[in-house]
Amino acid sequence: MTKCSSRKRKAAKELLEESLILLAKSNNNSLKVANYEMLKTIAIKNDDNASAIVYGEKIRDMSLLSSKKIKEKKLTKEKKLLESRLKSLNNDVSDLFSAKDVSDSLFIEQKMVSDSLYSKVKWDSILMLQQDNAIIQHKNQLDLQESQLSLQKSHRNFSYALAGIIFLLFVGMVLRYFETSKHNAVLQTKNELIEAERERSEELLLNILPSLVANELKTSGNAKARSYKNASVMFTDFVKFGSIAQTLKPEELVGVLDFYFTSFDEIISKYKVEKIKTIGDSYMLASGLPQEDPNNPFEIVKAAIDIQNFVSKSKAERKKKNLPFFDARVGVHTGPLVAGVVGHKKFAYDIWGDTVNVASRLETNCEPGRVNISASTHEYIKNKYKCKFRGMIPVKNRDDVGMYYIEV
Repeated sequence: MTKCSSRKRKAAKELLEESLILLAKSNNNSLKVANYEMLKTIAIKNDDNASAIVYGEKIRDMSLLSSKKIKEKKLTKEKKLLESRLKSLNNDVSDLFSAKDVSDSLFIEQKMVSDSLYSKVKWDSILMLQQDNAIIQHKNQLDLQESQLSLQKSHRNFSYALAGIIFLLFVGMVLRYFETSKHNAVLQTKNELIEAERERSEELLLNILPSLVANELKTSGNAKARSYKNASVMFTDFVKFGSIAQTLKPEELVGVLDFYFTSFDEIISKYKVEKIKTIGDSYMLASGLPQEDPNNPFEIVKAAIDIQNFVSKSKAERKKKNLPFFDARVGVHTGPLVAGVVGHKKFAYDIWGDTVNVASRLETNCEPGRVNISASTHEYIKNKYKCKFRGMIPVKNRDDVGMYYIEV
């Protein structure tokens, strides 16, 4: 019975592995996860713990990939919403300018009518004066007195008419003043909203790219890759991350990573270093770019020491609270590399070169809680930091590398 079950499990394992090969180019992550879960179950029944751990890590990686895609979709949706709001605000501003042009045209027409009325009243007054003078020449003294009374009445009426015209002009000017003030207030509010949205867009861009690269993209539309003769790269990762991750729910795992990586972000903000990216439980940063800095090894080493001190302190605190915690490994190497922006739609600032690979190997060969640096980095900092030579350590795909632990 046992041999029969073993043969069935072996056959099922082969079918599942063939299925995964067929699904390699598929986006059906849920089916891939289901296959890996069945393979993990088979490995556990076969007492193949190593395979069970590998399948568990595959399940965890694919779960994290799904979470990342969901987050990217959410950011894309927010970006579209911001673009829609900005377009609506631009339309509102255009409408306000159109309304202002109409108001100015109405005011000019009103002024022209008022000027015409004033000229007509003035001309009528002159005619009345000429008629009064003719009457005075052809009538006697009584007629003259009556004419004078009539003239006084005419002057009074003219004064009333003129006062009325002036009043109407005044009312028109007051109404136009309040209307213009209202339009200006609305326009000011719209401008403030547009400025706030622009500042938020720039802040989002600066969270993705270094300020120098972001400015280059805004002015020229692209950012050229640059070579650096001397830059420093640091990698960190968490010890036994895979086994600990298996004991946590996906949302709990993401919460723990967010706690550590957010704290790392705050630490490196004190130094002249640039966060490049996170890859799973690995945190990658560099110094000496995008602006060259001869002191970049000191900057990145100070950040590495602070990160290890934080991980050690938070470990004790999280133990007391019965919360998940990690130990960290840190590797630092200094040398030449290339940095730039890849992609045309979703920008990503990245670095390439053998310096990056060596830094990754130094992190892999580091003991938990230590900062492992290369001989090239040691040459820059040896007069300021006490270091312990570990010897020439073999690393994958290259010659042996001289390594040092920083003693703090």
